[in-house]
Amino acid sequence: MDPPKNMKLTLGALSFPIFLELLLGILIQNVDLFMLSKYHEDAVAAIGAANRILLMVIVMFGFIGSGTTIVLSRMMGAGQSDDAEEAAVVSLVANSIIGVLFSLLLWQGAGTFLNFMDLTTNVHFMAEGYLKVVGGFLFLQAVILTINAILKSHGHTKQILYASIMMNLINVFGNYILIFGHFGLEPMGTDGAALSTVVARLITSVALYFILIKTIGHSPPFARLLSMPSAHLKKILSIGIPSAGEYFTYLSAQFVVFFFITTMGTQSITTQIYVQTIMELVFIISISLANGTKIIIGHHIGAKRYGDAYQQCIQSFKWGAVFTITATLFLWIFSKPIIGLFTESTTVQSGFSLLLLMAVVFEPARMLYLIGINALRAVGDARYTFYVAAIFMWGIGVPLSYALGVHFSLGLVGIWMAFILDEWIRGVVIVRRWRSRSWVQPLKQDLSA
Repeated sequence: MDPPKNMKLTLGALSFPIFLELLLGILIQNVDLFMLSKYHEDAVAAIGAANRILLMVIVMFGFIGSGTTIVLSRMMGAGQSDDAEEAAVVSLVANSIIGVLFSLLLWQGAGTFLNFMDLTTNVHFMAEGYLKVVGGFLFLQAVILTINAILKSHGHTKQILYASIMMNLINVFGNYILIFGHFGLEPMGTDGAALSTVVARLITSVALYFILIKTIGHSPPFARLLSMPSAHLKKILSIGIPSAGEYFTYLSAQFVVFFFITTMGTQSITTQIYVQTIMELVFIISISLANGTKIIIGHHIGAKRYGDAYQQCIQSFKWGAVFTITATLFLWIFSKPIIGLFTESTTVQSGFSLLLLMAVVFEPARMLYLIGINALRAVGDARYTFYVAAIFMWGIGVPLSYALGVHFSLGLVGIWMAFILDEWIRGVVIVRRWRSRSWVQPLKQDLSA
């Protein structure tokens, strides 16, 4: 189960395929919304409502995936191939079981969950049908995420990219046929979009399973599941649960801040959505570097190369600064023609350009935070990242957003001032934690136990 001997785990070789995978996901998501908007405006609202619920569940799958990548990376670095195989099986079975349980819950309770949203009758009807089908088969996404995590730990990010390309192409082609009713079929609308999503995920999960078999050289040893040590799952959860907690903290804080923005009027909402959409391009640079860093550090830690692990994170910070500052400056320089593609409102255009200028200060801080927390997770310091997120997002980010944006009537500028301060404080705290190397001694004790 070792990576190919001719494969060298470098930041670029790992991060670039992850970046392309995420970029493809953003582009395909926008294509899906465009296709649905051509079918019916209510379809876009319905899918958006259903996806909010689906995202929260997918986060639950992701916490096992995050723990799996780190634990397996350490085992691979330590040359513990048999343990890595066992941990892979444990994570795959555990996430599949969780996936099936949530799938049943969404299938039975789709309408109930949507009742918490203030949806029109038609939008609710469309969203419920979509949520029943996609949610009922959401365990397929759990399988995909887990196999992806296993392959990432081996450095096989290119294979994940190829599988993602295949899944998205199937999904777009399926949408074209089923939503609008081509090739003699009746138009199915949102039901067609749901069916297309499920078929694409089913084919991709099967393809990834065969890629996994090729990677390890044989079928995963499921027959040994009951005899495998429970310590594998405990290690995965010890990293995954705090990671999920940190992400839930972020989502909940963003939800509250967005509520503040809704009180500022439609133009503020529109401007913020446009800025967030464009800045996703910079965000995926940071998250790609963070994931690549996490994998490499995991291998270094498994091999007890603590100095190399430390230096890798510092090097990633430097590359991250170069890429994020360059990308954000580029977007700001061309902000007017970019926003001109979406709206003719001069108020939105001026606000968009101003916020992109503020993003030049914001994005390097977010890069430090994202790379830093993933590095700390890789060395087993995941709880610290959760505490930092909870304390500063809710202690500074949310209240300061209200104070500056709402109370002092600074609007989006005030909100972004709070974003910048919160992100820089968290980024500096995380970097200081990494540079302190306080994680080394507990890690040595854990690995020697």
